[in-house]
Parts: sequence; C-alpha cells; structure tokens
Amino acid sequence: MAMSMAGGSASSPQMNVTPLIDVLLVLIIIFMVIVTQTKDKGLHAQIPEPPANPTQAPQPDRTIVIQLADAKSGDLPELKINQQSVKWTDLQLQCATFSRLAPRK
Repeated sequence: MAMSMAGGSASSPQMNVTPLIDVLLVLIIIFMVIVTQTKDKGLHAQIPEPPANPTQAPQPDRTIVIQLADAKSGDLPELKINQQSVKWTDLQLQCATFSRLAPRK
C-alpha cells in the first residue's frame, strides 16, 4: 500500500547559484583591473608643416582642357583648347605652346 504525505510529492533538486554569482563577480573585477592597466596608444597624426620659405608663393597648376564637339556627317570634330577654337592643322603648334607654359613637375 502506498502512503501519501501531507505536503504532496517530493521536491525536485534546486541548483545553487550563489557560487556561480561569486565567480562572475570575481571575473568582472579581474576584467576591470586589466582594462585600467592597458594603455591605448593613439594613432600618430601627420600634421602638415608650414613651408620653410613662406615668402615664396607656390606656382599654380595650369590645367589644359581639350574639348571635341560632335562632327557633322563625316567632318572632323570641332576642337577647342581652354575655350579657344583651334584648327586641326594648328593643333601641334598649340600643344607645343601650352606644354611650354605648363609648369614642370
């Protein structure tokens, strides 16, 4: 025969989380100490220095723009160098003129 107890069935085992919390708190403290001990090295900034001779102005870059316009029915396209119309026969002379004016790098 089975006997019944007043409290019902036996209680199931419960996990003791107190040691687990203690371990977690110790780990948090260890990580906090480690983080405060490490020193971050920042990136080295490369700041441009002023020129050694500020009285000389730098030479401006000269840009040469060559434009070709649409051609009409088999003709050569219209040619412009820096907004100046140039004939195709004078192209070599104009290029030589502009290359002498452009600064050397």
